[in-house]
Amino acid sequence: MGFKEVNDLRKNGQLREAYDLAAREIDQSPNDPWSYRAMFWVLYDMARAEQEQGNVEQAMLMADAMSELIPSMDEQGEPVAMNALNALRQTMLPHYQEVAQATEMAINGQAAEAYQLIEEAIITRSLDPMLHERAGWVIWHLLWNCGLQMRPQHIVDVLIAYFTLSGIKRPSTLHSRILTAALRATKHYPDFDITNLMKHWGIENFTEEDWKPYSIGQKEYPSLVEQTLTRYIARQKMARALDYPQEIMDLLERFCENSPENYNMKRYLSLAYFDRGEKERALKLHKQLVKRLGRFYVWHELANMLTFNLDLKTSALCQALLVEKQEKFLCDIHRELSWELVREQNYPAALRELEIYKNIRNKNEWDSSWRYAQLRRKIPEDTVPTTDNTRLYEQRAQMIIDWVFDDIEPTPVVLTGTFTDKRGNHLAKLITPDQRTAIVPIKQLHLNHNCYTARLVDEPNGRIRTVNLQVAQPEDVLPYFSEIVSGVVRIFNGRDGRTYGFLDQTFVPGTLLDGVQDGDTITVLTEPQPDGRRRGLIRL
Repeated sequence: MGFKEVNDLRKNGQLREAYDLAAREIDQSPNDPWSYRAMFWVLYDMARAEQEQGNVEQAMLMADAMSELIPSMDEQGEPVAMNALNALRQTMLPHYQEVAQATEMAINGQAAEAYQLIEEAIITRSLDPMLHERAGWVIWHLLWNCGLQMRPQHIVDVLIAYFTLSGIKRPSTLHSRILTAALRATKHYPDFDITNLMKHWGIENFTEEDWKPYSIGQKEYPSLVEQTLTRYIARQKMARALDYPQEIMDLLERFCENSPENYNMKRYLSLAYFDRGEKERALKLHKQLVKRLGRFYVWHELANMLTFNLDLKTSALCQALLVEKQEKFLCDIHRELSWELVREQNYPAALRELEIYKNIRNKNEWDSSWRYAQLRRKIPEDTVPTTDNTRLYEQRAQMIIDWVFDDIEPTPVVLTGTFTDKRGNHLAKLITPDQRTAIVPIKQLHLNHNCYTARLVDEPNGRIRTVNLQVAQPEDVLPYFSEIVSGVVRIFNGRDGRTYGFLDQTFVPGTLLDGVQDGDTITVLTEPQPDGRRRGLIRL
């Protein structure tokens, strides 16, 4: 009842009466949190009244008295009172009006003018720490809304000003948003030094939310941690420096642990291990990566790690050339392979690789390379280059395949058909003895062969990828599959004009009947159907 009476007096402007009643309530009920609540809000209104009359010192004394009341409140009233007290104290501080005005201007789209209003107070460090967060949000609005129109040095100056604001919590939402705006600047201005930025921002200041990807509309974006690592690594690559400080290594390792399917980051981690001299760790991780990704650049990176075995290095370079067909990506790989072939004194093949390297550079109008002249001098002048090194690639690549996939046994597979997808890619369908399907480009197959062995890698999407597809003899493959049927085939023409046949009780698709006449004797490999019947798979 006392709280309501005090509140009614306060709302009626009878602050002295409300104060006296609240004081009596505290004397009579010193353990009642509502009595302290009532007194707090009376003092709040009294402090505001003194402030409006210009009596700031008196208002500050009342704010101190309010602070002493908060510990006696209940859990529900305490945070509300604390926020109100902090807001009140801010209004009493020097430069409050400028900061409040700048905040409103920044929100309303005048971020540049807003920052100019408080810039001097920030630079001279005359802002009270209680106003730092408000000033920090003004800086964020400036960087986010105007950053792409600002000069790089101006962005640096604004960030330096931000980092002087010691009253901003770290980590916090504001601190993370400042980094987001700064990262956008590093992307827009390639010379922007993110390494120096992170020293001031503090690599340890990521929030839990910063580790999670986020969506805007239908588009998903990488987490702030991933964006930071990506920009940091890109900057270091541009500077040809992989010697990351320990805190960056720790961050990269933690990210890879939390996001095991992010193979690109694992590549960067592996390369960083190698650069730090942790070669065994790097090799182990890169072996896993080539199994998962199989891309030419991963094979190329692995080749550069194999300094202890130059034959393996040559093999990895050959494998990289086999898995990628866009020649502009392969320019340096041809040169590096040429170097290794020169070392082996295989000069004709080395010259072929070197000429490919030169032709790619000429075709793309790249500057001439001193490396060509350096390597050409190592090859005898009268050397005649080979016509094609493809067969050499295939033979030499087998060594690295066996080394990388030493824990995966070859599996028999059978070609069941070819097709063209919506993009115009010519593909082939292979099946395994357990009826799993693998799709490979037709160019990986050898003409007139249906039976192969392949190492199979399970993909995260449930599909399987074939590695090291090799021609095999039918007698080595077919025993692993379903029933083989031989006999006289009967051929029929359907209403749709398609041809099909039956061999005993086995349905034979028309695709298996090219060149076959009704009554001919053929042999087919069959597979069971859900209804118990059998279907011809390939003709043997």
